[in-house]
Amino acid sequence: MSNKFSSPTNQYHLLRHYKNVSDKYTNLLIGKPCFYYDYTVQDFKNSTISTQDIHHALQTIGTKFAQDIPGIETPKKLLEIIESHFKNLQENQQITWQQEQDYQCTSFIFEYSHPVGNINCLAIESLTMQQKARIKQVTRSQCKGESTVLVNTIQDIPTKTTNKICVQITMSNESPFLFISAYPCCDLPSGLSLSELVFVI
Repeated sequence: MSNKFSSPTNQYHLLRHYKNVSDKYTNLLIGKPCFYYDYTVQDFKNSTISTQDIHHALQTIGTKFAQDIPGIETPKKLLEIIESHFKNLQENQQITWQQEQDYQCTSFIFEYSHPVGNINCLAIESLTMQQKARIKQVTRSQCKGESTVLVNTIQDIPTKTTNKICVQITMSNESPFLFISAYPCCDLPSGLSLSELVFVI
C-alpha cells in the first residue's frame, strides 16, 4: 500500500469511524506523527498520536464500522481496499476531481461483501415532530481541535445495516499524501450540513 493512502493521519482519522480495534493495531499508531484539523483556528496542526488520542478517536460520535468485519478489521486494512478501488476507478476514468479554493476532492461509494455498520446518520427533516423533540446536542468528541464541534444525537430509533462504504478523498499540493475519509454509507441527500443531521446513538 502506498504512503499516499496509508499515512498515520489517515489511519487515525478512519479510527474515528470504528467502534473498536485491537490493542496490537493501535499500539503501532502510538507515537506516529499526524495532522489534525483544529476547528477553533480552522487550520491543520501537527501532532503525535497518543494513547489518549486513540481513546478519544474511538469515542467520537459518528457513523461507525461494526467490530471485526472480515477484511476491514483495522483502518489500515480498509485503506488497502480503498486504494484498490480508487486505482480501478482511475484506470477506467471514473474519478472526477472537484476544484475548491486550495485543494481538490472526489468521492465514491462501493459495496462490500459483508454488512459494514448501521445507517445511524439521518436527516433531521426525516424525523417526526415527537422524535425531533428528543434530539440532544452534544460535543462530537474530545479529540484535539474538536472541542467546539457540536452534533445532534437521538436514542431509541431502529437502524438498518448497510454494506456500502462511502469514501471521500482530498488532494492538496501542500500535503505529501491524500486525505482519506470513509464510513458506512447512510444514503443522505447531498449538501446537508452537520446541523441538519442527527446521529442515532
